[in-house]
Amino acid sequence: MVYLVPIPGLCILGLVSVQDIRSRQVHRSWILLGILVQLASLLGYCVTSPLGYWPLVIAFSITLVSTLLQSTLALIRPGALGLGDITSTALAAFSIGVLGWASTILFWFLTGTLGLLAISLYYWLNRKAKCATDRAEVSFPFVTILFTAAIATDIITYLIQ
Repeated sequence: MVYLVPIPGLCILGLVSVQDIRSRQVHRSWILLGILVQLASLLGYCVTSPLGYWPLVIAFSITLVSTLLQSTLALIRPGALGLGDITSTALAAFSIGVLGWASTILFWFLTGTLGLLAISLYYWLNRKAKCATDRAEVSFPFVTILFTAAIATDIITYLIQ
């Protein structure tokens, strides 16, 4: 039943995703709330699990690695990813971190694939723009892509187990 542990954090991430779609802003207070709710869920799982607190250690390490990876990606192309995207990645990684490293790799694969599909769809829908500068600024609610990838990771992990 480990696939149920990420649900509280993913619910908060879903709310953050809606906020990102509507206002293109991610409030850190929602991210903090999501991390605290997910921490409570994870601690409850650790108390009842025969693994002890090891899932908490793994979730924290996955969160650290994922956040550093997203920060590095943001530094490669400044302006492409904002701080809200990075903190949302931390929440998504902390939520699915209990599922293990293999699920995290699946999460990153799905995030990249969905991100490329979203960019391709955007350019395909705007292919008749008057000039190249009309298409120059691409702004996506990236938290939605993170949320979709995290939910898909949780579902695929459930189906595989």
